[in-house]
Amino acid sequence: MPNLFDFYSTSFSIQKKFIFKIYPGIYKTKITMKCAPGLVNTRELPNTYKLLGTILPTVFKSKCFNDQNNPFSIEVRKTEMAHLFEHVMLEYLCQFKLAQGENKVSVSGVTVWDWRKDPVGTFHITLNVGRESINAFHPAFLKSAELLEMLIENKVQ
Repeated sequence: MPNLFDFYSTSFSIQKKFIFKIYPGIYKTKITMKCAPGLVNTRELPNTYKLLGTILPTVFKSKCFNDQNNPFSIEVRKTEMAHLFEHVMLEYLCQFKLAQGENKVSVSGVTVWDWRKDPVGTFHITLNVGRESINAFHPAFLKSAELLEMLIENKVQ
């Protein structure tokens, strides 16, 4: 695993199904996520809701801004994989920041895509965490990647 915190862009792959390019910044971290065909939307991984309910049920309480104003617990059943990854990352970031002694934690992010400009399955995630969150970002990313790997392996613990 490359050091995600040398503050240069780095790449990370999960079974060649998801490829991440991470661009840490002073105040924000940008992630480009590329998904393999057949793994672009959570509809393609029907155990997503069950896995999250088992491993990270608190993610269902996160606020979600979408065109239908659905809560994330509804949106997660048919959303883009990068949107799922964003919510999982934000949840783990909160958990790690609280565990490190922060009293109140607020993190946010946004996921966008333009498949007229980029290949289908390419997403751009921006998280409002930067250098001050080095100690939380690394374990949050690893846990989020581990969860995605469980999804594609179709494992529910």
